[in-house]
Amino acid sequence: MNTISSSGESHPRELQWDRAALAKVFGYLDATTLVNVQLASKSFREIVKNDSVWESSFRNDFPYYAQRVTSRKQRRNKRVAWYSEYMDRAHREYCWRTGKLSKEAVVLNGHAGTVYAATFLDTPFRPGTIVTGAYLDTSSRGEIKMWLPSRGTTPSKVANSLEDRSTSVQVDTKEEVTKSGILSLYQLYGTPQIACTTFESGVHIVRAREVVHEESMDERPSSSSAKREREEDEDCLQRSFSVKNDGNSGGSTYSFYPVLECLGQEAPCAKTFVDKNSRILAIPSLDGAVRLYSLPEWITNCSLHVEEDGEEANQGKEATLSPSAELYDDVELLVTENNTTSRVRRKPVSALTMSEACDVMVTGGNDMRVKVWDMQHNVITSRMEGHSGWIWNVKPLDPFLNVAMSTSTDGFCRKWDTRTGASVGHINVSAHGPGNIYPVTGVALRGNGWHMAVGSMDKSVYVLDCRMMKRLYTIGQHEDRVCRAMMHEDTLMTTGWDHSVRLWEFA
Repeated sequence: MNTISSSGESHPRELQWDRAALAKVFGYLDATTLVNVQLASKSFREIVKNDSVWESSFRNDFPYYAQRVTSRKQRRNKRVAWYSEYMDRAHREYCWRTGKLSKEAVVLNGHAGTVYAATFLDTPFRPGTIVTGAYLDTSSRGEIKMWLPSRGTTPSKVANSLEDRSTSVQVDTKEEVTKSGILSLYQLYGTPQIACTTFESGVHIVRAREVVHEESMDERPSSSSAKREREEDEDCLQRSFSVKNDGNSGGSTYSFYPVLECLGQEAPCAKTFVDKNSRILAIPSLDGAVRLYSLPEWITNCSLHVEEDGEEANQGKEATLSPSAELYDDVELLVTENNTTSRVRRKPVSALTMSEACDVMVTGGNDMRVKVWDMQHNVITSRMEGHSGWIWNVKPLDPFLNVAMSTSTDGFCRKWDTRTGASVGHINVSAHGPGNIYPVTGVALRGNGWHMAVGSMDKSVYVLDCRMMKRLYTIGQHEDRVCRAMMHEDTLMTTGWDHSVRLWEFA
C-alpha cells in the first residue's frame, strides 16, 4: 500500500518501531516467549539479542538472585552475558521443580558420632567450606571438623569439589568447647567467628585462623613482641586445635580457639541466630528463655589470614559476655485450676528466627505454639496454634517476616501469616497415620523462598513447594535418621545419625 506525501510523491509505508519501548516490554517475557518473539521479524530479533532485554527479564523472574549477581564491569571482565545467566537460573528452577540432581549424593564420612550441627561458611572463608559438629557416643564428648574444597571452587560446584579432594579438620578433644557434644554451629556474617552451642548449656564463639606458611617464603626472624605474646598465650594455644591442609590449600594451617563465652544459659541451646551485621546474637534455650546478646565491635574486627610467624591478637583468655535481655512468656508461669493459681516450669524454646531489621521475632518450642514477638517492646503479639508436637524449626519466607514456616514432631509443616496470626496452609510431610508419625527434623530454605528441603526421622529428605504448599518429591535417604539440613546457593547439605554428611546438588 502506498501513501501520498505533502510533496505529492508516493512511498511504501514503513512501520517505525519504538525500540526502547519494545525492549522494555520484552524484558517482562520469559525465555520461551522471547525465543518465539524473535522469530516474528528481523527487527524483533535485533531487539531480543540486546543483552539489556535479558537483564530486565532476569530481574523480573529472579529478583532474589538479581541482587546477588556481580556488577556489569565484573560481568564484562568475565565475559558473562545476562542471557547465559538467565538460562542457567531457569535451568536450576526446572531442576528444583522436577528433582533433577547433577549426580548422586556426595557422602562425607569422618565423624565418629551423630552429626548434630553443620553449616556452610561464607566470606572470608573459601566458597563451599563446611564445618560440622558431632556427639561422640563412646566418650560423650564433642567433635568438630572442617571440610575444605579445592581452590577456585564456585558455589554451584561445592559437592563435586568436596568429593574430588577435601580436607577435614578435627578439634583436639581437650578443647573446653568440646567437652560435651556439639549441638549447633552458626557463622557470624562476614567474620571468621562461629557461634557454638553444646549439650551442657555452653555457648561459645570460636575464631578461625588460617596461618599461611609457604615453603618459598623467605625465613624472617619473628619479632620480640610476637614471641612474648606466644609465650603468654601458650596455655590458650594448647587448648586450641590446628591441622595442616592438603596441597590444594597452598600450605596453610587452620586454628580454632574460643574468644567469647556467652553467660546466663541454664540448659542446652538447640539453635542460634545472628543478624546480618553480626551485632545481635539471639539464643533460644531449653530452660524456656530467649536471651539476646549485644556483640562487641572487636568480635568483627579480625582477619582470617596471618603469616606463620605473625602476631595473633586477641588470643589470650576467653572473654565473657552477659545477656542484654532475657525474654520469657509470662503466661506460661501462671496456671489457674480450681480457683488456685500456681507457677509451672517454663516450656523449652527450641526454634527462633528474626526479620532482617530485627524488629520481629518468631519462636517455637515444647508448648506446640508459634509465637510472634515485637522486639521494640519485647512483648508477644500473637500465639498461633495448630501443631500437635514439639516445634523444632521456624523459617522466614520474606525479609520482613510477614510469613513464616514451622516444622514439628507431629510430621507437619505449617505456613503462618504473622500479621494476622492465622495459619495459611500446611503440608503433611511424614505423618502416615496414628502411631506412624515421623518428626520433621532438619529444615533448609532456598534463597528465594519458593522451595524448602526437610529431613525426617524416617531417614528421607523431602523437597516442598512453599507457594503451593505441597510435597514435591523425595531426593534420597540416609542410612539412619536425618538430623540437620542447610542450604548454600543450590547445594543442599544434610546430616544424620548415621555419622555422615551428604551433599545434594541441583543442576
